Amino acid sequence: MNIDVTKPIPEREQLLEVLKREFNPALNYKLFGWGPGASIVVGKNSVVGVRVFLRPQKNRIIIQGAFPSIFIQALFGGLILILFVYGKWKKMEKEVGEFLSKKYA
Repeated sequence: MNIDVTKPIPEREQLLEVLKREFNPALNYKLFGWGPGASIVVGKNSVVGVRVFLRPQKNRIIIQGAFPSIFIQALFGGLILILFVYGKWKKMEKEVGEFLSKKYA
C-alpha cells in the first residue's frame, strides 16, 4: 500500500514513537535495517505484521505485509504460510495505512 503524503514525513525513530503512542500501544514495534531499505516493523504476533518504509524524497509512505520475526520468516517463509496469512497482512496494512493517511496525507 502506498500513501502519498502532503505533510512532512518524520524521521523513522519519531514515527516509531508516534505509532507506539497513538496507533496501538499493545502491538510490537521495532526499527529494522539501515540505509534506503530501513523500515519500521509493526507486529501483531510472530506471523502477522507490516513493514513501514519512509520515502520522503517521493512524499510517500509504503506499507507492506511481512513476518515481524526474521526467525519465523527464515523458518517458515515459504509460499504455503504466506497463503495462510496474506489476508491478515492486508487487513493490518489497511489499519496502519488508515492511521498514517489521517495523520500525514
